[in-house]
Amino acid sequence: MNNTLIFDHNTSYMSFFLPDTQEYVGFWYQDFMKGVELLESAETIVTFNGFNSDMPELERWYENETGKSLCLNADPIDMLMLVYGAFIESLYDLYKYNWPLETLPVYEDLDLANRDDKYVCSQRYDVFATYKIWDAFNQCKLRCAYFDRELYLQDPDCYRS
Repeated sequence: MNNTLIFDHNTSYMSFFLPDTQEYVGFWYQDFMKGVELLESAETIVTFNGFNSDMPELERWYENETGKSLCLNADPIDMLMLVYGAFIESLYDLYKYNWPLETLPVYEDLDLANRDDKYVCSQRYDVFATYKIWDAFNQCKLRCAYFDRELYLQDPDCYRS
């Protein structure tokens, strides 16, 4: 069983960052079921804006493909919802508030002149940035104006709309 998955999804591509192994895994639309299998085996699923975007899109796709509702073992954690009270709405705004953009990895296995590789690179950036934010949050090192981590730990719903 995978302990934690960092997850991003859209209509064409599903991407994961696996913190335990520091690996990226991605699936194009025709292989989305492989991504669903990863999600089904996860103990923790972390997203950024997953409640509003990633999860509803994936649930619609899954129901259209299988005629069933998607049932996961883990309830996804949406990092945007955790920092929403901080008036931060962008993954990269929050990343830049904590680290220079130059700290994003360079993917030498991708040819950015190739449209598909450029798309994959963007997805990798998203899951990597989400991972860094989640990791810093768990270590109490996430800089985020107006966010009260102690209040969140006492009442996790306090920052939900």
